[in-house]
Amino acid sequence: MKLKNILAILLIACCTQLSFGQAAFLTSSGGFPWNSSDYTTCMDNVFGVGAWDNLDFETAAPNTLFSPAYTTIYLEGSDFTAGAFATFVLANQALMEAWVMAGGLLYINAAPNVNGNINIGFGGIVIEYDGINTFTDFGEIAPGIAGSCLITDDVDITAGFPIFGNFFGHAFVSGPGITPILLDQATGSTILAELPFGAGNVVIGGLTAPQFHDPLLEAKQLLENIITHVGCSRCGPTYTLTPSCQLGDEANFYVTIDVTDAGDDPSGYTVNGGAFADITAVGSYVIGPFPNGTATITFEGITTDCLIQGNVDFDCTCDPLAVDAGEDVSYCATQDPPVDLTATLGDIFPGGALGTYTVSTAAAGSCTATTDGAPTPVTLFDDDFTGPIPLPFSFNYFDNTYNDLYIGSNGYVTFGSGTTDLGNDPIPSTNTPSDIIALYWDDLNPSSGGVVSYFNSTVNGQSCFVVDFTDVPHFGGGAIVTGQIILCADGSITINCIDCQSDGGDATQGIENIDGTLGYFDPALIDGIDFGVGTQNCVTFTPDVDAPSGCTFVAWVTDLSDIAGTTVGTTETVSVAPATTTTYYAIVDCGSGLQCVDEVVVTDDPMLCLPPPTIMISDPCACGNPNNIGADPSDAMELVDYFVEEVTIDVPSAATNVMIVETANTGVVDASGATVSTSFINTGDTDGDGFDEWVATFYHVPDVGYTLSVDVDVEGTVTSLTESGTCAQCMLPLDDVPTVGEWGLMILGLLMLITAIVGIRQRNAIEVKA
Repeated sequence: MKLKNILAILLIACCTQLSFGQAAFLTSSGGFPWNSSDYTTCMDNVFGVGAWDNLDFETAAPNTLFSPAYTTIYLEGSDFTAGAFATFVLANQALMEAWVMAGGLLYINAAPNVNGNINIGFGGIVIEYDGINTFTDFGEIAPGIAGSCLITDDVDITAGFPIFGNFFGHAFVSGPGITPILLDQATGSTILAELPFGAGNVVIGGLTAPQFHDPLLEAKQLLENIITHVGCSRCGPTYTLTPSCQLGDEANFYVTIDVTDAGDDPSGYTVNGGAFADITAVGSYVIGPFPNGTATITFEGITTDCLIQGNVDFDCTCDPLAVDAGEDVSYCATQDPPVDLTATLGDIFPGGALGTYTVSTAAAGSCTATTDGAPTPVTLFDDDFTGPIPLPFSFNYFDNTYNDLYIGSNGYVTFGSGTTDLGNDPIPSTNTPSDIIALYWDDLNPSSGGVVSYFNSTVNGQSCFVVDFTDVPHFGGGAIVTGQIILCADGSITINCIDCQSDGGDATQGIENIDGTLGYFDPALIDGIDFGVGTQNCVTFTPDVDAPSGCTFVAWVTDLSDIAGTTVGTTETVSVAPATTTTYYAIVDCGSGLQCVDEVVVTDDPMLCLPPPTIMISDPCACGNPNNIGADPSDAMELVDYFVEEVTIDVPSAATNVMIVETANTGVVDASGATVSTSFINTGDTDGDGFDEWVATFYHVPDVGYTLSVDVDVEGTVTSLTESGTCAQCMLPLDDVPTVGEWGLMILGLLMLITAIVGIRQRNAIEVKA
């Protein structure tokens, strides 16, 4: 995550081209202090070329200068010009004070190289100079100045942050009623101050020329902004700007304007050209949204020629690890128990990982990781690799995020792709491969012995992933390599060379980024190379981050615009049972005004309240059923080749998405004996039970068991159903067996038949004899 959160905003002052009155710059006619041209360049940049008067102390007409003809005056008395400056100021104090009292805007600056203290008036304001003790090399913004219409964002300094130079200042400012702006870092003495005076304003400094300040670009910008501030200081409101985020809107930020003085325009000021409500009185105003990054805020007088502007930098982007509300849930509100929601918090890093690492070492063998479960061995041949192998977490490596890696047979792992490179390079090197973590990079051969595996491990309470080489020999045999590459969820990497033996040549150990331009290794090595002596070490690479900060849980709510009114819990786990589909938001506070949120939807699904599908087979095995009897239904003794079955599956009638698929069936055929997939047809709710009957027909061999298994998918919920059975060949029914009497009659009839036949034969014989 790239998270900027600058709360001490030093802004304002404004008007790159001031246009609300004539301006004048005065120094000695003998030349500019230190022969610097920065003074006129800055005046041009602020007021415009030709839009200001370049005068001198010796020839300027005070009565004309300190009159309504001019609204902004800059008196510069540094270096050798301090004498002429002091003479001019002392001679014209009354005029200056009256002009400022009437609304004039004055900048008086003197960093003397001659004379001593200078009393400039205005109730006893003194520019102190003693030639040694008042010299300043380091200055810093005074406390409470942030947002006071002084310095634009281009200067890029914040409260407490030093600005410096070789002799940054030569004098201190003292006197009643002043507000310090810049302080000597060593003594705390004021080197730039401000004094509202009547309707006007005075800024007093002891600063040297920008050429003595560092860095030069910001130094010139600082002078421009001081001049600009002088010209803007009384034309607009006095205010502070505070950026903030709104929950659920990570792409934008908002700015609160706190106005403590409405300024001199009785009609007020437009904000950003009328894009927001006008400022007409003291109070707080919220404007936005502004896309993450830099926003320019402008105030322009409605009836006066006044323009003030400044920049605000902010970013409301939340780290995805800040909070995880979990997966969406569907349940039956009238039958199921409450749903437990759990918010999972992770540490976030405002500013994000810097893409660099801090290297630390420990005693050899002290960092060995043990497995949380059975290791997974991998098969690697000579000059081989395997992967991608999934990681149990997203892993940030040199500011790139990976979810898998490749294991190389030659003692390393890589990201993005696998490699078989055996010729170890120094670290870093733009030779391929890059994006590599090398345990002991050399020509190894796991196919000749040893074991390469990977496993999950818990190290110091956090989840880690370990690639383990155990007794893997070099190509050609002999020396072996035993060690581990340990990757942890916080982005740290540990290389644990338990017994990394050399085969006489060199080998490489360390980490290297994606293009081979940056790498780290054990400081005991040179360019990460072991020159033929073998290595036993434990070295950890910890990612550098910008101001790590943890988040704290705030609440579960159902409406981000009404947090107080919709809070359902303030603990990370809550139980909910909404009667209708509801979205729940987990809110965490990540510091510096940044709150992050993740959501989970709990859906009341009426389909989950219905009974599950059922299966029923109507067994037509009874003899006499014409479906299973051959050509002569009246012949109860006839054998059949196949029995036919009708299977019915009841599905809730309200379902609109139904799929029935056969799985793992045995003994199910068609009428010809061929294996068949049963086709189910929706016949509707034929029995009025609220369920649709899905019907299919299949056959099976008599006296052979069958199993019909189906998966029934109803609106995405799958139910597995199974029915099995068998049917025997038909047997003669008992009511068709003759009784004893019937048997007697049958025998009697048979005897009579035999007697008759015998009698006939005898008569025939007699007739023949006769």
